[in-house]
Amino acid sequence: MNADSARPHSLNARSLTRVSGSGFAVRRKPGTSLMRMTNKILIAICLLTLAPSAAPASRMEDSGERTDSMVEKKIRVLVLVNAGEPDPSWEISDDGDLSYVRKSLNNLRSAREPVWPSLGWRGFQLVNEGVSGFPDAVQVFKGVIRIRDGAKTSYFRDDHGLEKWLEQQAKKHGISVG
Repeated sequence: MNADSARPHSLNARSLTRVSGSGFAVRRKPGTSLMRMTNKILIAICLLTLAPSAAPASRMEDSGERTDSMVEKKIRVLVLVNAGEPDPSWEISDDGDLSYVRKSLNNLRSAREPVWPSLGWRGFQLVNEGVSGFPDAVQVFKGVIRIRDGAKTSYFRDDHGLEKWLEQQAKKHGISVG
């Protein structure tokens, strides 16, 4: 092995030769193995394919693409009244309202699993759409709150009046309940 082959060679504009059309060929320095040049070409191709994904977020936002920081974090509230049809709904995205709902789910007394109807009025379903630290889904009906977070389901008493607050919010959105 000569001293030149032990030293890494960089792939740069001087080592590329333009050929017909838009193609390029790599000029090999004397003493550089074909395997080493092939590895460098593969690395260069990988870097070029990864380059667009490394674009700064500000450039992505300017281009109109949605980034995580642009996605609105909200809770969708479904009014469970229809069987076989879409239920009316609205979104909670206001920080004050989100805070109220979070506080309403703290320090609750446990409850037994109720027998809820499968048709007709079934309360409110709150579905988490990106709010960190909020359960996946919450159902509130007849003074009982069911919290589903992952595979765990728990039942609590509505000690803070969340159901009443949701009824008031539904009326503000023009939705009649129960």
